[in-house]
Amino acid sequence: MRRPSAALVAVRAWGIGRSAVPVVLASVIGPPEYLRTLWLIFVVVFAIISAYGLFFDWLTIRYRMDDEGLVYESGWPSKVRSQVGWREVDAVRVDQDLPHRLLRRYKVTVAVGAEQRESIVLAALSRQDADLLGRLHGEATATVPSDEHPSVPGPEESRGDNSESHPLYRASWRDHLVIAFTYGQFILVVPFLIGGYRHVAEWISVPSEDDVALWLVAQLPVTIAALLVCAFLYGVARSYLRFGGYVVRVIDGGYEVRFGVLECSTRRVQLDAVLGVRIDQNPLMALLGMASLRLVLRNSHGEDQTLTILPVARMSMVEEHLRRILPGAVMTTDRPGWPVPVAVLVLGGGAASGLMIAGRHWAMALLLLILALWLANRWTAAWGQGGGYVVFRRGVCFVRRYLLRPEAIRSLSTWSLRSGPVLVKVVVLDESPTTLFAPCTTRERVTALGQMVLDPDARFVTDPDR
Repeated sequence: MRRPSAALVAVRAWGIGRSAVPVVLASVIGPPEYLRTLWLIFVVVFAIISAYGLFFDWLTIRYRMDDEGLVYESGWPSKVRSQVGWREVDAVRVDQDLPHRLLRRYKVTVAVGAEQRESIVLAALSRQDADLLGRLHGEATATVPSDEHPSVPGPEESRGDNSESHPLYRASWRDHLVIAFTYGQFILVVPFLIGGYRHVAEWISVPSEDDVALWLVAQLPVTIAALLVCAFLYGVARSYLRFGGYVVRVIDGGYEVRFGVLECSTRRVQLDAVLGVRIDQNPLMALLGMASLRLVLRNSHGEDQTLTILPVARMSMVEEHLRRILPGAVMTTDRPGWPVPVAVLVLGGGAASGLMIAGRHWAMALLLLILALWLANRWTAAWGQGGGYVVFRRGVCFVRRYLLRPEAIRSLSTWSLRSGPVLVKVVVLDESPTTLFAPCTTRERVTALGQMVLDPDARFVTDPDR
């Protein structure tokens, strides 16, 4: 069993230093007289806990990795020992945040496939150890024996000569332009500018917001041009911070994603760890024939539950990789039930018209109309099933599709009045458990969904006309 590198102490010191900044600032400012004793006690306790956390992991963690798997021990005086085989590992994520980059070290997160088991995190690994871990996992989970294909390299190793690996996607500036507008990030420039102006007003004397608004209205052409320029720059900047350096490769039996501008990360997933996919299209994407593709992973947590492999791509490429990820999946669904979304539009439009006629409340009427459109889009939804997968489609303008294995469904509820259509509520895995509704679902579809949830091996033939 090996002890972590002493660089782990420096990594922990970085984290403790960041958390100690507010404490130091508060101590410099000084608490009120009646709180000084309590504050002194807090500072002493904080210092003791920080010193304890500084060396605790380095002194107590032990690990071993070989061809069989990974063994990890931590804790004192009671120890926790985790032992996993490489085939139990669903995904490997390699991160290099700022302290790791300065120390030329890596943090590797091993997502274990067993239910209710936490991921194993190995911090401050050398490049050689990170390479070794990735290679051992790749060889064990490859679809061919490890002696018949090149090994899977680590975080910085080039794989251009690997016949089992080829690039799928690399974010370019053209992609950032498309992402900036198709993801709708440019819309956020207005609250961003308003919030930024208010922060500036707290520090220096500037004209009031009312005066600025009157000037902008008086110079409307200039205002629109400046707003478009700001929106363009803001959208591109957000896209670059999120997808800068985004590189996706198809590896033997899965995908590898590398991303990060200031902090570099690498994630590898195997196809057998994928529970399903999510495909998103907004109006601009649909107009350009594009979509985004995201994987839903088994037994991960938080942001590690999903992985975007195509931030924006042609629909033909999305469908090609959909066939690779979920072979035999069919995206057909029942016809969406129109009564509910039409009723929402009629009621919302009528209420908005009433507000404008009665009191000319244009702002309230516009917000009410936007809310009605949003609700109608969400309630235009339908379920389907094909090839052993559960299918969900929602939206007319902003379209979202899920294709999921039955294991990704956490609960299913239905409501109906006598023999009428059924409202189906299903909780599925995404970045967090997500609730999906579909009104006016046929009873046949409800029965099929229920049987698939209870019996994941069940197979039914989807009839789109039902």
